[in-house]
Amino acid sequence: MTRSVMVIERATLREIRSKVFREQASTMRDEAARFSLPDFEATLTELRRGIRALLLALPDSAFVPDAGDGESDIWKAGQVIGHVYDAQTNTFLRPVRLIAGMPQGPTAYSPGATMSYPLLSREGALATLDNADRDLLEVLGLLSPEVDLCRSYEDERVGKVSIRALLLFLAIHDDDHLGQLEAMLPG
Repeated sequence: MTRSVMVIERATLREIRSKVFREQASTMRDEAARFSLPDFEATLTELRRGIRALLLALPDSAFVPDAGDGESDIWKAGQVIGHVYDAQTNTFLRPVRLIAGMPQGPTAYSPGATMSYPLLSREGALATLDNADRDLLEVLGLLSPEVDLCRSYEDERVGKVSIRALLLFLAIHDDDHLGQLEAMLPG
């Protein structure tokens, strides 16, 4: 019997995040075990669709610094997208590529310890999201059913991680930043 593809609900992603990071009652690896590669692909596609729609709907003010805004800790929409692409490339997909034996892939800019991302216009944010989507689709396309999604490696920052856990973490990360962009909508 073939299992149908499921888009992981945003509420479920938040529950998993809480269970793993706040309560420490589970692990990303254990939570990810119930989802398939098609589930992650459908979920990430839906989250990216939501991010893209918000980039188009946000007011222009979401992309420009506030008056007197020098080095604010509050990111503008373009900075959020810069971070989404950087984290996807360097934190989530680089290890997936390594574990699965894929070519290295693109290198996104990494701001280092300051976590300061350049201000991107709406067009720049959409172009950056396009790059992120292309990279994501390439990796998902290279993850064939023959690739063991449970295969893992030891990451110096987070310990032992599997491909499946990294894809779940990426979905949770995208959901967090989708929420951050939603908060920028007026009203």
